[in-house]
Amino acid sequence: HWVKNVLIFLPPVLAGKFFAAPVIIEALVGFVSFSLMASAGYILNDIRDIDRDRAHTRKASRPLAAATVKVQTALIIAFLLLAVAIALSAYLGKIPLLYLLIYFVLNYLYSTFLKAVRFFDIIILSSFYLIRLFYGSAITDAELTGWFLATTTLSFLTLSTNKRYMECLLSKHHNIPGRGYTKDDAVFLQTFSITFAVGTLVLLNMHAFFVLHIQSPLIIGLINLFSAGIMFAYFDNKNNMSDDPVDRVLKNPLLLLMTLFFIAVYAWEVISRQ
Repeated sequence: HWVKNVLIFLPPVLAGKFFAAPVIIEALVGFVSFSLMASAGYILNDIRDIDRDRAHTRKASRPLAAATVKVQTALIIAFLLLAVAIALSAYLGKIPLLYLLIYFVLNYLYSTFLKAVRFFDIIILSSFYLIRLFYGSAITDAELTGWFLATTTLSFLTLSTNKRYMECLLSKHHNIPGRGYTKDDAVFLQTFSITFAVGTLVLLNMHAFFVLHIQSPLIIGLINLFSAGIMFAYFDNKNNMSDDPVDRVLKNPLLLLMTLFFIAVYAWEVISRQ
């Protein structure tokens, strides 16, 4: 799940600052710091949900749920990771440290009760991705534009809503354990997930045409082709039934390749027009 923290590098890359040595070092330190903090949060969450995870088809194999790691050992590791993460972010500055602590507090609140609050949990899940972007921006002094935030927010809402949809789809229970949803919500969540995805696609086209002023039919075609391909591949439940966004991307080579190519093309267009 450290893969999610690659988002930290996105602001300096799009701002054209990433290739300066000091920025690379700061971004790497930030990546390590946020990853350690995220790991501490996951460990604490797994300790809290140990009984629920043992009843889950996929999560039952996690070390704590499977009893291959003792709870006391996990707690020590979590607090050591937390201490190192705070120290590294404090070295990077007050604002990065603030974002890191906000993430940790939100993650803790989400793990304790917010993940069971219907629909609000989706907003919190999406905010975890956004905080990573703000963190990367604060570290490298890279500006986040309104277009960028609007587009990424819709894409994060897509991932979070689809995650809840898949949980409804895969659950053996009518009332989803630990969530504020039932199987009756599956169609509603799927509809919103697809709507957010289409909204992301629309904003990408508007940004490409009105902000970047891309005139090349080839570039516009590639952007639409790969973004649409990513959307269809991501929603393909026949080949991937995971409820986790990272698993859905990494376990689908075609989806991963299209995503990387799309990011490369779009990043190039943004940087070359600065």
